[in-house]
Amino acid sequence: MKQTLLITLLLVLCLTLFGWICWVKKTGIATQILEKHLGVQVSLANLDLSRQGATLTELIVRNPRGYKSPSAFEAQSIEIDTTLSELRTDPLTIDRIEMTDLLITIETSKSGRTNWDKILGSTPKSAGSRHWLIRSLVLNNLAVQLVLPNGSIKQYPTLARMEFSNISDATGFPVDAIEKAIFNEVMKNLLRNLDIQKLIQPIVPLPSLPSLF
Repeated sequence: MKQTLLITLLLVLCLTLFGWICWVKKTGIATQILEKHLGVQVSLANLDLSRQGATLTELIVRNPRGYKSPSAFEAQSIEIDTTLSELRTDPLTIDRIEMTDLLITIETSKSGRTNWDKILGSTPKSAGSRHWLIRSLVLNNLAVQLVLPNGSIKQYPTLARMEFSNISDATGFPVDAIEKAIFNEVMKNLLRNLDIQKLIQPIVPLPSLPSLF
């Protein structure tokens, strides 16, 4: 009886210690997950978790190797509104993601390929993966710059607000590449509305991501 109680107490202690370590290191764990999904270096100043969601502070997505710009994406803050019950459902549901003070850098090579072609890459939909839905995605104060092969930089007027509704796994991205789905949706909109595509010569579309262009 005493031995069983001792084993139980040790298990509880180990689980508590493991949970505490994960909580303390949650920012580093989140950074590693993002790096794995995006295939580039990522830095994150802080991650706060609550019952209502999460807040990410100073997120920077670095550029792939071969590109001169230091980053492809920067966000001062990202608010994610969801609950544990919504994350457990099918579809996995996020009520709202709101990003503030953003910088997106689109850098193109002489072949016409961009840093975002490399980051988004090919992500085929995996059979049997969970469905997911983002009801609302809001971008506030979005600055966009285009870096051409000759090193010249074209700055676009800051966009005060962009809003997207009902982004889902219909994009072709599985739940473990939800970050790419978000970036893909934003990039499609920017390339179309800012008329960036005609400045990228020659145009080399991605067969694996026809929706990107």
